[in-house]
Amino acid sequence: MQILDFEAHYYSEAMYEQMCARTEYPLCENNTYFRYTDDFYTRVTPELFLHSDDYVKARLDSMDSCCVNKQILGMSHGLEELPVNQSIACAKATNDLIYRVSQMNPGRFLCFGTFPIGDTAAAVEEMERCKKELSFVGWMTFSNFRSSYIDEPRYLPLLEAAECLGLPIYIHPCPPSIERLSGLGHTMAGGAMGFTIDTAITVSRLIYQGIFDRFPLLQVIMGHLGEGLPYSLDRMDQISRKQVAVVNTNKHDPSYYFKHNIWVTTSGVFSNETFTCARDVLGIDRILFGSDYPYEPLGKAVDFVKELPISESDRALIMSKNAEKLFALCK
Repeated sequence: MQILDFEAHYYSEAMYEQMCARTEYPLCENNTYFRYTDDFYTRVTPELFLHSDDYVKARLDSMDSCCVNKQILGMSHGLEELPVNQSIACAKATNDLIYRVSQMNPGRFLCFGTFPIGDTAAAVEEMERCKKELSFVGWMTFSNFRSSYIDEPRYLPLLEAAECLGLPIYIHPCPPSIERLSGLGHTMAGGAMGFTIDTAITVSRLIYQGIFDRFPLLQVIMGHLGEGLPYSLDRMDQISRKQVAVVNTNKHDPSYYFKHNIWVTTSGVFSNETFTCARDVLGIDRILFGSDYPYEPLGKAVDFVKELPISESDRALIMSKNAEKLFALCK
């Protein structure tokens, strides 16, 4: 059975250098930790870096030990908050890096691009280069850009370009900018709550603002089995139908877009009950395999799907067959 990992993170040396030079958010402290908020730290492990043959070999060894055939490389959070000129140069250097890594290891890596969203024209230009010249398969971006969000009108040209180019957008969580989520550490602001809330709001706003009606071929991927939205989707549909003074512009129920525009991955979730909810609400054909490596153990992510009480044909859909359908939609 082929295994394609949709959520496999890295940092480029160019990005690391920019983080180390900063004196304000986002910070790197003592070349050891990336600082997201005052009380939320994530260790930068060697598994995140790809700028040497040794680091790439270590990643391949990890993949081989877990029988993962391919990873789609997506850079971790940070570039979107850099000053515009720095982000343009860093994005190009970063995309060039993972392209070289993929070319030197045929059949093992695909690439999500990273783009300098502070300059829309430059971002679209780099998006076109990544698709047409480098054969990238998507764009990994984040639930917020600290002072802005992807659902804002200024970013419509990027969404339009992604649709036209056939680049699915992986909207990954990052530290939330919502004040109420701060002050209680990682357990509130991080993966247990804040990441989920922030990403769920961002994707919900894309739905309610009619973005998928405007760009009906646009494909969006969410991690963590949908960031809690499958659990709430029926109620979202019901409330949408009851509204009298409607300000949202979506033409269909929210659940419609999870059948036509939105996919979820298994990344970072190891609960049979959560999986069952996502499968029953969204359908097995909307679920992709993701590991959240190296923030989560690759082997644990693989074993979770291998041990699910589902048929082998459904398991193959999650591990790679659904990915084939997604990529076919985006051609």
